[in-house]
Amino acid sequence: MVEYVIMPKLGFNMDKGTLLKWRKKEGDFVKEQEVLFEIETDKTVMEVETQTSGSLRKILVAEGEEVPVTLPIAIIGDKDEDIIKMIEEAYQKLGKTKITGKKEFEIDKEVSPVTEEKSGMKLKNQKEEFKKISPGARRKAKELSVEVHLVEGSGPGGVVIEKDVVSYYQNYRVKVSPVAQKIAEKVGIDLGAIKGDWHRWKGNKKRS
Repeated sequence: MVEYVIMPKLGFNMDKGTLLKWRKKEGDFVKEQEVLFEIETDKTVMEVETQTSGSLRKILVAEGEEVPVTLPIAIIGDKDEDIIKMIEEAYQKLGKTKITGKKEFEIDKEVSPVTEEKSGMKLKNQKEEFKKISPGARRKAKELSVEVHLVEGSGPGGVVIEKDVVSYYQNYRVKVSPVAQKIAEKVGIDLGAIKGDWHRWKGNKKRS
């Protein structure tokens, strides 16, 4: 017998949670009361145990995805049972495509050059607009004033996690005087974009 693993409702006010980490991978056998995954809510990070034993047949939600409570996030049970119909029903509930398992709004759509020109504005790539990022990484990006769409994610499926934001900040920030910082902000210069030239200038200065 196979059954869904759902996003649990762990608090009266909880209406959704972020799948932070899977403790098992597809195909692994999971014992009853064994920790299967970790979720992050508005208040805390919690470990969640499985209520049944069986093989982890299908992971429906990637790490970093936010899911409403009671929706399916995985399928667990007998390893030989057909689960195709269950997968299709789960993806329908999650608003994902049957083929790729990605949310429908994350699929890139072609934009006509004429339409883009008439709009008078540069349209963002759909993938960039809906880049997946964990809540912790989003908070850190806001704290460090880092533009999330510039950060490469190292989490499963390209999810941006907190350490990616910190690493980007440390590698691309440019150390300048307060006066230079104010001037850059006033004229709209992205100091991170001139990192390479800045280091070449310093190297030339040392050799001269």
